[in-house]
Amino acid sequence: MKTRTGAIIAEYKTLDEINGLKFFEECKKNYPNIIRILITAYIGDNIAKEALDSGLIYKLIKKPINISGLKQIMYEASERFAAQKALQ
Repeated sequence: MKTRTGAIIAEYKTLDEINGLKFFEECKKNYPNIIRILITAYIGDNIAKEALDSGLIYKLIKKPINISGLKQIMYEASERFAAQKALQ
């Protein structure tokens, strides 16, 4: 993870090697300006909602993914990243 930096990370909540939320906690610690987006099939999941409310993630995307909605979210996330970068 430390070899590259980017603007946006979109990750599924459940990964094989690490819980997706733990992954985002590490991302936030190491790269606080990266926009974090969580993809999950479980919107009713309190953990995912807490991650959104706490600022750990920028957006929560429910599966199945709507492609036009995903494009809009990615555009907004890239604009947010650019705005944050401009303030630095």
